[in-house]
Amino acid sequence: MAKTKGAKQKTQVPKRAKRKAQRSSSPPPRKQKARKTEQDKEHDKEHDKELDKELDKELDKELDKPAPRSIEDVVASLTSDELVQIRHGAGNLFDHFSRKNVDWLARGDDEVGFFLRNEVCLDRWVYHFGMLNVKDVKHLSDDQKNKIISSLDGWCVQIPWGSLLCRFPFSAKKQFTRYLLQVLIEKDIVTKMYDNPFWYLDGKRGPDDEEDETFAPRLKYLLERFIGADPPDASLWRSDTFRMANATQPCQARSLVLGKYHLARRERQAEQWAADFLASEPACWLLRPNVGILEKERLPLLQRIYRSAAEMWARVSALRGNYEFHRLPDVGKRFSKESGLVKRVDSHQPAFGDESVEGMPILMVVSVGIRRQWVDATLGDRWLTCAKASVLAQERTVYP
Repeated sequence: MAKTKGAKQKTQVPKRAKRKAQRSSSPPPRKQKARKTEQDKEHDKEHDKELDKELDKELDKELDKPAPRSIEDVVASLTSDELVQIRHGAGNLFDHFSRKNVDWLARGDDEVGFFLRNEVCLDRWVYHFGMLNVKDVKHLSDDQKNKIISSLDGWCVQIPWGSLLCRFPFSAKKQFTRYLLQVLIEKDIVTKMYDNPFWYLDGKRGPDDEEDETFAPRLKYLLERFIGADPPDASLWRSDTFRMANATQPCQARSLVLGKYHLARRERQAEQWAADFLASEPACWLLRPNVGILEKERLPLLQRIYRSAAEMWARVSALRGNYEFHRLPDVGKRFSKESGLVKRVDSHQPAFGDESVEGMPILMVVSVGIRRQWVDATLGDRWLTCAKASVLAQERTVYP
């Protein structure tokens, strides 16, 4: 249909032109802020002064507060009932989750085994300071060699030096002297510390009395009689005795004087034992005479190992349980993985793994095996393995 004449025609304006027109249009004028009067300025000054006064008052209160008391003073101010609640929790003497139990070093069997094992640190120390090869001890006489073997009775099979060397695993034969030295140190630590848990108690009858060297062996014999009479009560008696003797944290005892006294005694005696070991025979026969720049670290590093072993055992002995340490007579004559008592020493890697030593004679216990019982009332007389004994066994030469 045709558009009528004279009708207005709509013109189409492009969208871009509209947008440009909108952008070019000037924005609305901004509102100007009202200027503050003199009265408003005076009001703001007074408000600021009031805030400053309030801040000064808060600061004076903080300064007037008494200095915080030490945690030892806080513990000393607690009542006996509050201390019992903190230390024993709900009152179950075998409760692993009570406050007092959790404050000690380790709880699980694997943790106990890890903290009492000296295999890794001894292996490193022997590598740096021990004879590296069998050829380095050719100067030793037959009597000296036999004395080394006899000194390891209960840890190594008692056969002549040459026979033991022939039966030694092929992959570990070059480190024969290193293993002998490592076992000598392990034996020294286990015999003096683990087998004699009360060794750092002085046995004095009064403040000015002299130390009684027979006190620790007599206490050990008493503990053995307690275990024979009633193992669970013996476990509680032993662990609580060591907790009182070794408390160095405020939540462990009201007074820490006795615990710190025993800590200092352990450190002094452990350092002395390390020095005595280096000068003793037959250990000195298996040591390199000079290792150059590391020579000055020989004694300090060994003392650190002895101190660590003493402290770990003091902490672990405060846990519930009766402990056993397995040597060569306790693990059997032949290697048996199924027994759960032995494992290959970490540094011995035969070609076919455990198959190379399964059923073969055990020649040496390098690291002691650890077991314990009466950790929990529900487990009773069941023995729990904390660490298997690390052994060296003769390798198989013929495979079925």
